[in-house]
Amino acid sequence: MKMLIAILTAKPTMTEVINALLMPVNNKLKAITQLFKTHREVISTTIETIVSLSLIIFCFFAFIYLFN
Repeated sequence: MKMLIAILTAKPTMTEVINALLMPVNNKLKAITQLFKTHREVISTTIETIVSLSLIIFCFFAFIYLFN
């Protein structure tokens, strides 16, 4: 609010006023996209872990099958 009052007393252009009004929205959008990026990284590391564990289990059972 203080920023908006300071902008309006400085007689800004319309684009400056719009940018000042949209700044909180822009910050929220940046935070949401950052959250999705970290969420995607968590999902990919989880998938990598599941795949590697399943490969280890498969190799374990393959060795048991081969040497029986």
